[in-house]
Amino acid sequence: MTGSKEMLELFYLGNLKIVYQGRDITAQLGRKACALISLLMESGEKGLSREKIIAYLWPDSKDEAARYNLRYNLWEIKKIIREDTAGNLFLLSDHMTCRINQAYRYTCDFQEAETFLRKKQYTMAELLHYRSLFSGEFYEGAYFKGCEELNNLILSRRIEFEKRKVQVMEAMAELLAKEENYQGQIEVLQEILQIEPYNEEAAGLVMDAYCRIGKRAEAVSFFRTFSNTLAFSINIAPGEALTEKYRQIQDGVQYDAFVHPKQEAADITKERLCITCMEEIPYFWLSCLLRELKDLHGEILDAVLNERDMFWLSCIQQAFWQRELAAADSGDPLRDVNIMNACIKALRSVAKICSLTVETRQSQYMDQASRAFVRYMKAIAVEENMALVFLET
Repeated sequence: MTGSKEMLELFYLGNLKIVYQGRDITAQLGRKACALISLLMESGEKGLSREKIIAYLWPDSKDEAARYNLRYNLWEIKKIIREDTAGNLFLLSDHMTCRINQAYRYTCDFQEAETFLRKKQYTMAELLHYRSLFSGEFYEGAYFKGCEELNNLILSRRIEFEKRKVQVMEAMAELLAKEENYQGQIEVLQEILQIEPYNEEAAGLVMDAYCRIGKRAEAVSFFRTFSNTLAFSINIAPGEALTEKYRQIQDGVQYDAFVHPKQEAADITKERLCITCMEEIPYFWLSCLLRELKDLHGEILDAVLNERDMFWLSCIQQAFWQRELAAADSGDPLRDVNIMNACIKALRSVAKICSLTVETRQSQYMDQASRAFVRYMKAIAVEENMALVFLET
């Protein structure tokens, strides 16, 4: 809402602020006067009876004292907030009721926030405006001693406006997804999760968005963090739908489908690895390659590789060793095949997101298994259009 020297502006979402003719008059009004204005704003055109106002603001006072307090606060408000340029009074009251004059020129942030409709289509500019209204919770910090009914009303309205704020951000996230601004969508969804940390629908959308920009490892990491939050905070596990999404992403089922189709080659990270061979040591070159990949892209490998993959890689590279997998059967007759498949899976996952050059020094000493691996990867790099190059020096 823009300021105006001719208009009364009421801000109850966040820190209370009442601006009249361009001046902040909040401090000039008593706490009960400000609360009275909010109650009358809530009541709309019908207003409130004097008895109801007294029940909210002076429940423990004797009748005569309570009625005096009400009259005084009405007088105080009318003294400070004068007629508008059209001659309209801000408050209208008689011996029975009090109400806001709907003809008076004013704006109120929470009344404007209530005009938001979740099913309506808005532009991003409109949504950003609605979002800007929620600078904090309703009547932030307000508590009135002895006024239980008023405090309960304020609390219930805080909950309602928090839900409305989430609805605005959900609409923003949907629009950002339509515009393929997935990073922006993630940021908005993360803000929703700060308000509703157990919102599994928002969590699932975060995972989808990460996958759409090729950050599958982040999607997996996010699920694990979200799962831990549920476990430690409320002692439950994520629902089956979200867990299944996690399994599919971890296994790579959704990876290719979610990679952003407009990702430019210039955005791909370029890396160069240098490996020196040692003669007569089986798997030595592959072991060195795995160590480099683990150091540079451990999060990706942790997300892509399952426990069996980790075990087979640990047979040739200690960086993948995990105590809980140590009892796995290393006497499998397909040991070498399994090791090779795990190595292929590891390098392929990194080569899909990086332009990777692997330089081999003292290549004449490369072990047989590693050389076979390089020949195979050269072939599938061409078939799958991976930015993967092998050099020998």
